[in-house]
Order: sequence, then structure tokens, then C-alpha cells
Amino acid sequence: NTIRDKGAIAISHFLQTTPSEDLNQEIPTITILNIGSNDIGNAGIHSLCEALTKPICKLETLILGSEANELYVNKFDHIGGTYLAKALLQ
Repeated sequence: NTIRDKGAIAISHFLQTTPSEDLNQEIPTITILNIGSNDIGNAGIHSLCEALTKPICKLETLILGSEANELYVNKFDHIGGTYLAKALLQ
């Protein structure tokens, strides 16, 4: 299964979700995310990178792939790589 851009964007929204005070709810925290082999393009990686820069995001580990070929199964190019580098430097 692959999540593609649509799934990456959904995950990025979740990473930026705050608990609702009205509902007094707790939202699970994602601390490890493996995005290897998911056909994620520039739009998906851009959205994830926006989430990474937000203080509400508690992600501690981002795995791009566990084997050399898994990274290549994503579709982001040098532009997506630039988004990622900038987000990680913040």
C-alpha cells in the first residue's frame, strides 16, 4: 500500500492537530514516521515539512526508507528534498 501525496497531506494535518478544549480530548502523538516506499511527491513532502516546523508537531524520528531502494519509490525530487532540508534545519 502507498499513501501518496493525499495520505502525506492527511498525516501532516494530523501532526498539527491540537486537542479540542470543548471536547476535553487527547490526541495520540506520532513520534516516529516511516515514509519510505509511499509514492510521496513534492506536494506531499511539502505538506509534511510544513507540519515539521510547527511547535505542536512532536515527531522525533522521520525515516525516509530502511533500504536504499525505498527512498526512490517516493516521487519527490530536488525541490522536495530542498523542502525537507529546510524543515530539518529549523
